[in-house]
Amino acid sequence: MLPRWIASSALLLLTASTLPCCAIEDAVAVSASLDNPSLTVSQPPGGLVSNLSGSFSISMELGNRASDPSDVALVSFSLVRASDEADLLGKPLSFVSSPASPVRLSPGDSATVHVSIVSPSSEDKPLELSKELAAAVCSAGSVKIVGTLRDSAMAATLQLASPPFTPSGC
Repeated sequence: MLPRWIASSALLLLTASTLPCCAIEDAVAVSASLDNPSLTVSQPPGGLVSNLSGSFSISMELGNRASDPSDVALVSFSLVRASDEADLLGKPLSFVSSPASPVRLSPGDSATVHVSIVSPSSEDKPLELSKELAAAVCSAGSVKIVGTLRDSAMAATLQLASPPFTPSGC
């Protein structure tokens, strides 16, 4: 029979070694999700092009054990086919966010950023697509928005994707 202190120490070591490794990482890093995606493809009257408008939200949180605040920058977003994640537009989406990027998070803070897809030439206009690109978006059926964020505290990038959804107006 082992002395009680040895048995207790062995149990403590066994318990510590079976804790998930990522629990500590989650407590100090930024976590994020891309939610509520919506896209509409529309045909302006007499138009030679189609319009793509849409929005989504990003929920982010900095773990409460982080030692410093983090500035989280929205780097890029793309529209992909859900079945194989093939890029549908051949270029990143132009967007504006509220609050503006980067978003400062202190340890334990969370924030929701609302993102709108806009024309690269004007934030007041929808993104113009050729009829061929609009047809590709519509024929894809289910799509996803995928994106990249940059976490300044960890000097790391985060990849995220929306759940699959179907654009309206097709």
